[in-house]
Amino acid sequence: MSYIAEMRDRLDLLRKQSGFSRVLVDGRESPVQPANIMALFENFQSFLVVGERDRAAYVVKSVLSKMQAQRLAAGDQLQIFVAIDEATEWLLS
Repeated sequence: MSYIAEMRDRLDLLRKQSGFSRVLVDGRESPVQPANIMALFENFQSFLVVGERDRAAYVVKSVLSKMQAQRLAAGDQLQIFVAIDEATEWLLS
C-alpha cells in the first residue's frame, strides 16, 4: 500500500471514530521545489481536509517555502507555518 493510500485510510478511520481529523505535516527537510514538482501536490489538501471540522498544518523551513506552499492551500482548513509551535497551537485551538 502506498503512503498516500495508507494515510487516506487512517484519516478515514480517524474521522469515523472522532468526527474530524487533525494533521501536522513536517516539511522542514523538504527543499524549495520547482513549479512542475509542486503541481504534483495540488491534490494534497483534498484528502487532508475532507470534513468541515478537519484541519491540517504544514510546517516548512523558510518564508520562501511558506510562500510557495500557500499557493496550493485553499480555504482556512490548511494553514502553512514556519514554526512548529504555532502549527501545533493552531491545530489544537
